[in-house]
Amino acid sequence: MTTFADHPYASFLHEVEKPARYAGGEAGQAHKDWSAALARVCLAFPDVYDIGMSHLGFKILYKILNDDPRTLAERCYTPWIDMEAELRARKLPLLSLESARPLTPKVWNEDAMASTSFGHGIDVSPLALARAYGALLNGGYLLPLTVKKLEPGTKVTGPRVLSDKTSLEVLQLMRANVTGGSGKSANVVGLNVGGKTGTGDKYDPAIRGYSHTRQVSSFAAAFPTDGPPSAPRYFVFIMLDEPHPDKTGADPTGGIVAAPAVGKVIERIAPFVGVRRRAELVAFDPGPPTPDDAGEER
Repeated sequence: MTTFADHPYASFLHEVEKPARYAGGEAGQAHKDWSAALARVCLAFPDVYDIGMSHLGFKILYKILNDDPRTLAERCYTPWIDMEAELRARKLPLLSLESARPLTPKVWNEDAMASTSFGHGIDVSPLALARAYGALLNGGYLLPLTVKKLEPGTKVTGPRVLSDKTSLEVLQLMRANVTGGSGKSANVVGLNVGGKTGTGDKYDPAIRGYSHTRQVSSFAAAFPTDGPPSAPRYFVFIMLDEPHPDKTGADPTGGIVAAPAVGKVIERIAPFVGVRRRAELVAFDPGPPTPDDAGEER
């Protein structure tokens, strides 16, 4: 059997944070001869996949590849951008769970432009949505996301995609939607919560169109919305897949099913993240219920 030093990626795998030093790294799997494999693959994944059960799918793929006598897989957890650049520069094969892209119209015609303006024809992950909202809420900078704890004082940078003025206007609009719009049930007194409802009909391949009975309902919130664009604030997003109507039969839109949950989450986490209740610049006045409270534009 050859040693790790003979591995095709050995010259740089020692530099990553958590490399698997040999194939068959799971219990019960046999070590393999590097030179005997017909195909050798390096599975490079972001280090966040090594937290909790997030790496389960990664381990399954790793095992499937190594159970085949023709293939040999190496794996490592590392900041993805660094590993991707390294592998591409060396013209080495790579696999990544980060290869998916948002679903967008294949043809950007007038119909597509109109439908995407109100949310149809495009599909993004909650993580991508959170990143986009970050730019709307932080003064206009599109920043990378990570669950990895950063050192105190670490500066995270990204390109500016909109102005401070636009960011403040978005915060005011989100606050207005909670004080007098479809997001009323997300309000928490003293925390200046702002938010936007989202209700989208799901595509039904059986009818080759949008379903009128199956939907995705969500609520995206920021708190606190007052202060300058650079002020610390938090983003909370809750999405429900195919929620059911309640006992009243009300349409389970984002404002009905997701906004109340967001409000409860914010009320619970605010003390832990150091956000204190303060006088509200725009006081919350629920007023009498109206038919508009039962839903919102899709």
